[in-house]
Amino acid sequence: MFLSSLLSARHIRRSAILASIALLAGCGNIPNTLPVQYSPSSVISAEGAVEVGDFTYDPNKADTVDAPKSQRYANAGLSSSQQISAPNSTGAYRAPQIAANQIRNTAIGNILLEKDIKDFVRDATFTELRFIGVKVNGDQQRRRLNGDVQEFLVDDLGYSVDWTLRIAYVVTDKATQKPVYSQTKEIKRRTNKFANFFTSLNDSIRLSTEALAKDPDFLSAIQE
Repeated sequence: MFLSSLLSARHIRRSAILASIALLAGCGNIPNTLPVQYSPSSVISAEGAVEVGDFTYDPNKADTVDAPKSQRYANAGLSSSQQISAPNSTGAYRAPQIAANQIRNTAIGNILLEKDIKDFVRDATFTELRFIGVKVNGDQQRRRLNGDVQEFLVDDLGYSVDWTLRIAYVVTDKATQKPVYSQTKEIKRRTNKFANFFTSLNDSIRLSTEALAKDPDFLSAIQE
């Protein structure tokens, strides 16, 4: 009797496992997205006031326009080794179409966030600037900061991971609609292959925001 009950229980568990596998297989055509939440962590401070406006992210720009290489994003789609050996080459690892919520990477598989890259980076920049001490609340500030995420690459093909984040920042005087600051900040860093992905993601954005907040020209542009 005991043996019969045990075999019956095992059969039920096995059926449940197979049903779960079938359910997951049925959902295989739905892309998996990574939940992301940005936590500010900078130890620097800055003063000023600026509205954080919209950011843009167009990773397929070089694929959709017939532009010379000099006008394309530098090293787009290149691994670190390729950047050294052939810096003027066209990106060999560029996917046919990068999604709005996708960070380009060189290994197998896609990095898809639950939020669009432009929105995640914009919100993270807002959060970090506020944490640093810059007044960003509301739209009463006379200057507005916009950003264009030109490159977000995770070169994870080798034994380490190389991160590249390049953002073109523009501060505009809202009264005249003329730019008063325009600079591009590029962050390149290497992490361990098994380092925490979310920590590395946040650190890349934090370092870019810190590079902006340390720029005397930016600070001058956002003084009240």
